[in-house]
Amino acid sequence: MTRAMCRIKPALRPKPSDGASQAYCAALAAGAAALAFDVAEPRSLLTGLCRASALAGETLALNHFLRTPRPALKAKPQNRGTRNETGPLRLATNWISAEKAAFAFYPGSFTIASMLVRGVLALLYGGVVLFAGFEPQSIAEEAIVPSLAERLGYGPQERLLIVHADDVGVAHSVNRATFAAMDRGPVNSASIMVPCPWLGEVAEYAATHPDRDFGLHLTLTSEWKHYKWGPVSPWNRVSSLVDVYGHFYSIVQQALEQADASEAEAEIRAQVEKARSFGIEPTHLDSHMGVLFRTPELFEAYLKVGREYGIPVMVARTFATFAPHISEALHERDPVLDHLVMLNQMIEPEQWPEFYFNAIRNLQPGVTELIVHLAYDDEEMRGVTVDHPDFGSTWRQQDFDAMTSPELEAVLKEEGVRLITWREIQGLVR
Repeated sequence: MTRAMCRIKPALRPKPSDGASQAYCAALAAGAAALAFDVAEPRSLLTGLCRASALAGETLALNHFLRTPRPALKAKPQNRGTRNETGPLRLATNWISAEKAAFAFYPGSFTIASMLVRGVLALLYGGVVLFAGFEPQSIAEEAIVPSLAERLGYGPQERLLIVHADDVGVAHSVNRATFAAMDRGPVNSASIMVPCPWLGEVAEYAATHPDRDFGLHLTLTSEWKHYKWGPVSPWNRVSSLVDVYGHFYSIVQQALEQADASEAEAEIRAQVEKARSFGIEPTHLDSHMGVLFRTPELFEAYLKVGREYGIPVMVARTFATFAPHISEALHERDPVLDHLVMLNQMIEPEQWPEFYFNAIRNLQPGVTELIVHLAYDDEEMRGVTVDHPDFGSTWRQQDFDAMTSPELEAVLKEEGVRLITWREIQGLVR
C-alpha cells in the first residue's frame, strides 16, 4: 500500500498548444493579481474581476486540452473496488475534484464573489496538471478503501453529516448557546478549547449528558484583542509557543514562525490529559485556526497524539489533495472526511440561512462535517470579540439562529441526510 498521494509520469507530460498556453498564462496573471488585491481589498470589484479572469482562462485552457488527442493515461489494476478512468476523463475528474476542494467552503452559494473565489486553488492545480504532468490522486483513489461511509457500515452513496460546533469553553455565552443547540439539534458534535476559562462548565454538562459528542479543539493561538489564554503546560517548558506575556500568539503566522514542534506536541498532549482529568473522554481531535495542519512537523505531532490515545483526528480529503505533507503522513486506518463545509466572511449575513440550506441540499455522498461557531450576541461575547467582527458576537448569534431554525430541520428531513457523530468514527481507530 503506497502512502504517497502523488505520482510523476514523465512519459505522459502533456504539452499544451499555444492557445491553451496563452489562455493559461493569462489565467496565472489574473490569479496572481487577485491574490495581491486580496491582501488589501479582499471584497473589491477589481479582485472579483481578476478571479473571474483566472477561472475563465483556466476553463478555456482545460477545454482546449481535453479536446486535443493525446495518449491515454495507463490504467491501474482494479483490485480495491475503486473506479478506473483513463486519459482526458481522469484529468477532467481530478480537475473537478480539485475544484470541489476549492469550493468546499462555498457549497450551494451562487453569488459572484463566492463563486469566483473558487478558481484560485483550481488554478494552481490546473498549472500542475497541464505543465508538469504531476497528477495528484485523491485519497479515495489511492489510500482510503473502502470509503469512510462504508467502513462505518453505510452505503457508498449515503449522505452522512456531522454538524459540529467549534470553540466550546471559550466563554459562558459560547457554552450556553452550544448546549442549547445540542439539546435541540441538529448540532450533534462539538470541540472544546481546553486552555480557556470555561472548561469546568463544559465538563459539568458533559458529565450529565454522557451521550454528547465532545472532542478537543487543540489550541495553540489566542486571537482575541483583550481576552487571552496560554498553554496548559508550564509556559517555561513551551516557551516557543507563547509571547512575552505567557499567552499564545494572536496570529497563526506568528505561531508557526516561533513554534517548536516537540513543544507543540507536549502541549497538545497536556490538553488531552487535562480534559481527561476533568472527566472528559474526547471522541475526536481537531485544530483551532488550523495551526496543526500547516507544517509537516506539526501535522505529524497531531497525528501521533491522536493515534497514541486512540482518538480520531479531523482531516478532510481536501486538505490532503493540496498539502503533500498531509497525504504522505496518513495511513490507511486513519479516518478521513470526504467533505468540509464552513461559512466565511464572503457570505452576506442575510444569505446565511440560504447558504446552510443549499449546503445540505448539495451534499455529496460520503461523510461531511459542517462547522459552525455558536454564541449569544450578549455583553459578554461582545467584550470577548471586541474589534473582531469575523467570528464575533453577531456572527455567532446568526449561526445559532440558523442551526436552531425549524427550516433547517425541515431541509435535513426533505433531503434524507443521515446525521452521525465522531463517536461512530472513533470506533474505527480503537
